[in-house]
Amino acid sequence: MVISTDYDGNGNPCNFTWTALNPVLADGPADDYSEWVSSGDVDLSSFRDIVYIAFKYDGADPSGTASDKTTTWQIDNVLIFESVSR
Repeated sequence: MVISTDYDGNGNPCNFTWTALNPVLADGPADDYSEWVSSGDVDLSSFRDIVYIAFKYDGADPSGTASDKTTTWQIDNVLIFESVSR
């Protein structure tokens, strides 16, 4: 998961600056897609203006191997909210 403050929503995202947010991710394969892992809270408080958040995924099995298969990555229940300090 990465975040950008200079991406404008148009054009190639590779031409902009992205900062890794480093959430907790599942470790290892899940054969039945039922092993969900909570990332916990990801602190975005240092970002004040409009931002773009991207979920970047690179497959694990490169083209040209015996299976030519790749792994999958699934995202569920993304919540973004403002925390109010009292």
